[in-house]
Amino acid sequence: MFNFKLHENRLDPGSKRSSLRFIQLLLVTVIITLSFPFAGYVASAQQADGSWYEVRSIYTREYGVDVPRGLAFSPAAKTFLVWDESGNVTGIAMNEDAVNTQGLNIPVADAQNVAFNGFTGSLFFLSNGNTQLEEFRVNSKGLPQPAAGPSRIYDSEALNLQSARGIAFDPINGNMFILNAQGNQVVMVTPGASGFDGNAAVRERRVKQFDLQGLGSNGLQGIAYNPNNGHLYLSDPIGRRLYEITQTGRKVSSYDLSSLQLAAPQSLVFAPSGDATDDPAVMNLFVVDGYKPAGSAGTQTASANNRIVELALAPLPGAPANQLPSTLIQTIDTSNAVWNPSAPDAAGVTYWPAHNTLLISDSEVEEMPPYWAGKNVFESTLSGSLVSTCTTSPTFSNEPTGIAINPSNGHVFFSDDNANRISEVNPGPDAAYCTNDDTVTFVNIFQAYGIDDAEDVSYGANTIFIAGGIDAEVYMFGLGADGVIGGDDGPMTHFDTAAQGFNDVEGAGYNSDQGTVFVVSTQNSDRYLGEFTTGGALVNAYTLSYLGSNPRSSVLFAPSSQNQAVKNIYIASRGVDNGADPNENDGKVWEIVLGVSLPTATPTNTRTPTSTPTRTATFTSTATNTPKPPTATFTPTQTAVSTFTATNTLLPSTATSAVTKTPSATDTVPIAMFVDVPVNYWAFDWIMRLYAAGITGGCNANPLQFCPDANVTRAQMAVFLERGIHGSAFNPPVGPITFGDTPGHWAQYWIEALRLDGITGGCGGGNYCPDAVTSRAQIAVFLLRAEHGGNYTPPNATGNRFSDIPIDYWAAAWIEQLASEGITGGCGNGKFCPENPVTRAEMAVLLVKAFNLP
Repeated sequence: MFNFKLHENRLDPGSKRSSLRFIQLLLVTVIITLSFPFAGYVASAQQADGSWYEVRSIYTREYGVDVPRGLAFSPAAKTFLVWDESGNVTGIAMNEDAVNTQGLNIPVADAQNVAFNGFTGSLFFLSNGNTQLEEFRVNSKGLPQPAAGPSRIYDSEALNLQSARGIAFDPINGNMFILNAQGNQVVMVTPGASGFDGNAAVRERRVKQFDLQGLGSNGLQGIAYNPNNGHLYLSDPIGRRLYEITQTGRKVSSYDLSSLQLAAPQSLVFAPSGDATDDPAVMNLFVVDGYKPAGSAGTQTASANNRIVELALAPLPGAPANQLPSTLIQTIDTSNAVWNPSAPDAAGVTYWPAHNTLLISDSEVEEMPPYWAGKNVFESTLSGSLVSTCTTSPTFSNEPTGIAINPSNGHVFFSDDNANRISEVNPGPDAAYCTNDDTVTFVNIFQAYGIDDAEDVSYGANTIFIAGGIDAEVYMFGLGADGVIGGDDGPMTHFDTAAQGFNDVEGAGYNSDQGTVFVVSTQNSDRYLGEFTTGGALVNAYTLSYLGSNPRSSVLFAPSSQNQAVKNIYIASRGVDNGADPNENDGKVWEIVLGVSLPTATPTNTRTPTSTPTRTATFTSTATNTPKPPTATFTPTQTAVSTFTATNTLLPSTATSAVTKTPSATDTVPIAMFVDVPVNYWAFDWIMRLYAAGITGGCNANPLQFCPDANVTRAQMAVFLERGIHGSAFNPPVGPITFGDTPGHWAQYWIEALRLDGITGGCGGGNYCPDAVTSRAQIAVFLLRAEHGGNYTPPNATGNRFSDIPIDYWAAAWIEQLASEGITGGCGNGKFCPENPVTRAEMAVLLVKAFNLP
């Protein structure tokens, strides 16, 4: 149990004090043993591995530290101090800003034995072969003052520290913990009147020790104290594990860190979460990994391991449930393999309506001498051809992490996460961006709003939207009456995304069609796209699993490269971080279709021909049910809804032969004209009949898609109904626009035609709400008026038709009449689900039945 071995290298037989030292060391060992009767106790019971996830990695090379060797955190300065191989110290703020450490260097031969003591508010480190403990006081900024020298030096020789591998402090009472003897032992010293003087501590029995043999590792490296639970954490580089123990040596848990691929973890420290919006009491573990191959003169080949890793010792926040499909349809390569000059770290992307092009910003290229050509803004066609270039550096930003455009005035916005700025470029009298008359104004968003990690920026509805990075927040502030940055901006509002599984928000793109915000996280595990209301409610989530671990930066909702009438998602990706590989050049932008999983060709996916037509016989009046009812309900005036079909104009029909019957007694085997509507889809026949009648051309032309499970907006419904009333060749006349929210909308004249036919009076307040979804209750009114005329009034309701439609429900009579005519059978189980949105597949069934389409 106890280790009484005296180490010969600690005694000097030639010294006059050799006998005294022998007696003293023997006495130290006995006293320590008697002071800690539970020494050597480590639980041997098997425990399940603890939960953890990686929050982020800070690559120290970007701050001039090629191979980090030591790590300490100053709570007062909210700054990490990182020691390199030469003993020089560099400051890195919690928000990843560089901290000026000029004159701060405190050479430390063994930098792993450095730590801040929150109890004394000072920095400690072991020196002189672990026989001295030096203390440095900090200044008003929370940084040590090396010019004045150590404020105190303690003799630690009596602690018999054979080979210290890390120190840590309890900030509540100042207790010091030392990982000793190549990781086999922890020594705890309680401070007294003489501070940490080793002789006094031993004499006053303020020293305890326990061995760690029970952990089964002889190579432990680094120790950290967690103030939230009072436990100690030790790293096992060989076994790639992290051990959690109590202050009596009992093993609490272990964590398998093998997936992190740490090469040489040096030091551990607990510090507040990098998310500045978290409770300050939330503490995460920070590990510095400093690796240099033996005999290597350079470090670039190993720089991917030279980093500070932030770990949350908790279960990974759950990914959004019921993720909808999405499909990658294009990858724009911005690297030097295609572009010259190149964008090796594409960080921001926006749509330039005036040119029908993309603008892409690169936030890292100026740090990469082999590729820096004085350009960090790139104009590209929607299909990825480089058109022109510009730069923000060094004029106003070396770090353009995000980019956005105000289409009403052509102003260009850039976010900068280093300077904490949003800059606005006014293109000047010539209205052309990147010319000599451009002017720039900016707002410091940290000073104005406390935003400390501005990644992406987006514009919409006279509002600036900012992706808050490690804060896992989306921030918003209005531009005021003048519509530009400065003056009457604000106030700022924000919502959290971490609770929904988006933990490092680097992309936030406004959807002007729905008034929602698309969000992506760059954290490896967050392989999905979210759509949020501006109040922070998650509306939809879409899988991005096929993109793998590639980081996701800016997100944009813009016209498709294949069909201008349809909008898709564009996501910028920096690829491999240049901090991990200074020679990487792998930037890209993905174009993604939402709500559709494109199948491969399946010629065998056909139905067996039957002797008689069965087109309608196989469907009952309940065919309007979606396979999975939506989980969210919508009121008639709600506008924050599913986005995919918001601007999908109904393309004119180009073919009608898909469901044409032959004169024979058997049906022609149907061909799946829409790639997302296979022949065995529940509404296949109804969709094909609607297509053949010329009412719809789908939601995308190339490839031909219908988007059957997307919700129908009120604008789309106007087109459906008007073509149902007047025929497939109908186009609405151009005339006055009477609704306050439809001028300039793609469906403005269709909506006016619907009003003139007496089908709608709008959604209230003189508006139509064109981009709100259509509920099942609303569609009952619209369909019956379209079928019978604008003055039609249904018979009184009975309240007995559907269990969720009482007699006094506002649309009860309309819903019951729709059922009486056999157009709907409800949503199942005797219910109608009046507030559920209508999908495009459901709309196909309703239209075919209401207008008796062939």
